[in-house]
Amino acid sequence: MLKKVGKLLAVTAGLAAVAWTVRDRFFRIALPQEESPPRIRNNSSPMSPVDLTVIDGIGPVFAGRLAQAGITTFPDLATADATVLAATAGTSPSKAAAWITQAKKL
Repeated sequence: MLKKVGKLLAVTAGLAAVAWTVRDRFFRIALPQEESPPRIRNNSSPMSPVDLTVIDGIGPVFAGRLAQAGITTFPDLATADATVLAATAGTSPSKAAAWITQAKKL
């Protein structure tokens, strides 16, 4: 009787070992996943009033120069004088006038 119990345990252990080895092929075990970090919404549009680079001809350099002069919004730019703006930004008065025109439209 003891021999039969031993054989039964050996067969059961062998089957368990085979099942453990091939478990990933037949069964997908759902492992707990980490929660994703909360997403922060950015409700500002690409045309926000502080983004002067949406105006043709104003890149990061000119936007920085304008910010140093205190021009950070479209209304600031729209009410600026073209010659003063040109001297402040280091560009031509015609280009400054074009910026002012675009800022008035925005």
